[in-house]
Amino acid sequence: MQAQRAMEFELKGQVMKPMEVLRSATMVNADLLAVDGNPLQSLRVFQNPANLQAIVKGGVFVKRTL
Repeated sequence: MQAQRAMEFELKGQVMKPMEVLRSATMVNADLLAVDGNPLQSLRVFQNPANLQAIVKGGVFVKRTL
């Protein structure tokens, strides 16, 4: 699933600004994403699952590696 989501971000990045891609990913799906890297410079940061440091959804940590 992670690989498909990363590809989705990259495809959206071809027609949307990076900030718009991030908003679309977090407005409904997550409250907070912490990544190792700057997704505003490259959405490819999401292609490596190791870059995804934390996910908070509904105020609860779904993934926490920090």
